[in-house]
Amino acid sequence: MTPIPPAGGGEVLKLGQPSPGEITIIVDPRRTGSAFSMGKETLLPGSEIPLHRHLGQDEVLFVHKGQGRAVLEGRAMPLVPGMMLYVPRQAWHSLRNTGTGLLQITWTSAPPGIEEFFRELSRLGASANAAAIQEAARRHGIEFSAEGQPPVTGAPAGGPGRRRRRHRGGRGRGRGG
Repeated sequence: MTPIPPAGGGEVLKLGQPSPGEITIIVDPRRTGSAFSMGKETLLPGSEIPLHRHLGQDEVLFVHKGQGRAVLEGRAMPLVPGMMLYVPRQAWHSLRNTGTGLLQITWTSAPPGIEEFFRELSRLGASANAAAIQEAARRHGIEFSAEGQPPVTGAPAGGPGRRRRRHRGGRGRGRGG
């Protein structure tokens, strides 16, 4: 068995669409023989990991730096440093960097396999088309939602990330004159 690389080490992958940023594979089952894989992911401001699910893998996400928003099975929640999120297999989820700086998370996936998807995505390059990404995802047991982001529990009307406008006075909507 090969030891885990020292802090800061690992295989670094640059990703384009659908989530521009960087992945570092820290625990690689190819080298360690482990029953899980683990890595770090950095999302640029405004970037997101679109709504998807892992058909045969459980995932744990830990937020190190930055701020964002997660949706897990239709429920929205803020992402802040120190937060941990358990994503069971088959659960629809997404992440978005809502801050002005980098959003850095650590992911752990069991059983392993997601690291191979990330490798394939990095080989596709920044200009990969949606069909190629979908095909790679399918091969690795990942399904992206065709409909995009569904309505979120507890979110304001009008969809995620939108705020309902309040109308004051007698003009426009509401009661009164």
